[in-house]
Parts: sequence; C-alpha cells; structure tokens
Amino acid sequence: LGRTYLPDRYPQPMVSGSGGSLEPTNWDDAMAQVGAGLAAANGRTVILGGNVGPSLGGVIDGFAAASGAKRVVYEPFAHEALRAGTAAVFGVASLPIFDPGKADLIIDLGSDFLSTGLSPTENARQYADARSVKTHKSGGTRMISFGPRLNFTTTSADKWIAARAGSEPGIAFALAKAVLEAKGAPAGVDATALQGFLADGDVSKAASDAGIAASDLAEVVEALLHAENPLILPPGVAYTGSNATSTAAAVMLTNALVGAIGNSVAIPPAPAGPSPATLKEIQALVADMKAGKVGALLIHDSNPVYSLPAEIGFSEALEKVSTVVSFASLADETADSAGFVLPDHTTME
Repeated sequence: LGRTYLPDRYPQPMVSGSGGSLEPTNWDDAMAQVGAGLAAANGRTVILGGNVGPSLGGVIDGFAAASGAKRVVYEPFAHEALRAGTAAVFGVASLPIFDPGKADLIIDLGSDFLSTGLSPTENARQYADARSVKTHKSGGTRMISFGPRLNFTTTSADKWIAARAGSEPGIAFALAKAVLEAKGAPAGVDATALQGFLADGDVSKAASDAGIAASDLAEVVEALLHAENPLILPPGVAYTGSNATSTAAAVMLTNALVGAIGNSVAIPPAPAGPSPATLKEIQALVADMKAGKVGALLIHDSNPVYSLPAEIGFSEALEKVSTVVSFASLADETADSAGFVLPDHTTME
C-alpha cells in the first residue's frame, strides 16, 4: 500500500538521455523505441524477473513464446538448495510446506522460520496456536533451536543451543543417522544407499565441530526419537553453503524417517512454470550479456543490480546490452542503469 501511494513513483516512462541520466518521455515514443530495440535484438531477448505467479507468469510466457525471447526467473533467495534436496529425497523439485502447528517437537537447524522463513506469517500463527495454554494445558509444542545467535525464532524456543555457524550440516547428518539406526529404513527403500549417504554422521564429532556438549546433542536425539509428531526444519538461506543441498536432503530424509511427511510436512507438486534460476544459470546469463549474445533485456519485479553479488559483474554486463528495459514503478539501482523505464502498476492497482 505504501508503494502504491508513494509520491516518488515514476509518473511516466523514462529514457536515458545523452548524459546518461533518466529523462521523462511519453508512452508512444517510449514504446516505439523499445519496439525498435526488440526488433533489432532479433530473437536475442531475455526476460529477467521474479516469480509473479501463474496468471502474470502465463502472460509473460506467452509473450516469450511469440517473440522468441527467453524467460529467466530470478529470486535473490530462491531456496534452490531446499528445492534440490527435496528432489533428491522425494523426486519432486518443489519447496516443502511446513506446518509447525501439527508437531509436538520442532528441531530448528537455523531456519528462522518465524521471521525470514518460507511463510513466516502463517507459521507464526500456527506456532502460536500450538503453544496456546488455552488449548494446551501442558504448554503445547516444544522447540529446540540451533544457531550461532539469537533471532526471533531462537528467542521463541524452549531451548537454544548456540552451535557455531557452519555446523548445521554435521548436526543434520548426525540426527539423520541416529534416527535411521534407531528406526531403520522404510519398506521399499534401499537401506544400504541411505547408510552410505549418512556414513559421516556422528553425534560426538558434530557436537565438537559445533562447539556444544555432546550430551546436549544426544538429548536432542532422544527427544526426537520419543516425540509423537516431530518436525525438523532445515537451515535457512542465511546459512547456505557449498553443502547446502546435501544438508537439506538429510533434513528431509529425517522428516520422512520420523513420519512427518503427510503430517507436519507436505510435498506439493513441482510448479508448472519455470523454476527460479540457480546462481550458475545467472552467471551464464551474465556471460552471454558480456559476449553480446543478449540484444535486449527486460527486467521486471526484481532489482538484480542491487541484489546480485558485485563479483558476478551484472552491472558491467548491462553496458553490453543494447536495449535494457526496467518495469520498476519507482527508482532503484537497476532502473537507474536501464535505458528505458516503463513503470508497471503495483499489486494494489
């Protein structure tokens, strides 16, 4: 709502002037110049933007198909490790839906699900309902949270275990292996493959690497094994590293072993539209831009000049693209670097 009524919004299209700064123009002239730029690109057009849902996404896909353009969905925090880890365990490349309200014990491995998770508002309501003393005289759902610092989620936990940053993979594998050894592999699953994947899981080593007492981690294992409906939440994007996918896979595997799937965890079908691009795919796009393989770049619902790491060189690559169009409704770093700004409506309009 604030963005809709912000007085600093672009009131009309903008075009880069001779001095490089954006200057007002009218829609007819702007559309004519952009159209000429798209024609000159001759099929070398890329549409770079956020995940806008199936309705607008379908319109964009239709435009891309008709014009021969390539669509790249870009999200600064795409949760690609969780998506890939879920695919490795369940064969579905989608983001799981976690419902903390259905769990009696939550093991949080740095998800910060109450603040920056996949659905913080919904999860906060579910968690509050699950701990309401009006309906749960015993206090309801318990939570044990691992993490190097206090945040909104750890301060809401029954117990905070101050594990070192980067120790989440070791803890995830240790918990998964302990549960597998106690419960065994589900029917129809290759137990040897699971044991091989979790071979490095070790409670003592994980605790040592995390700088916590081995007894604390052992108590978490016991609590996990004795809970009726436990839920393990994977690390959030703030703790993403080179082994993030295997960590997410270990967490999702543990959820399957303890029976959380279909209860506090749902695995939805893979989305019909394109998946968010991985960092490697964004790097490939930047390389194409620098090589002159992109003649026109249409950017909507994102600000990659600001959100992408500087070392990727996106800003420098923009200079190699003849026609750069931003659809930002108000000024941002990417719009300032574009040749044209065709301001879009906000979601309230």
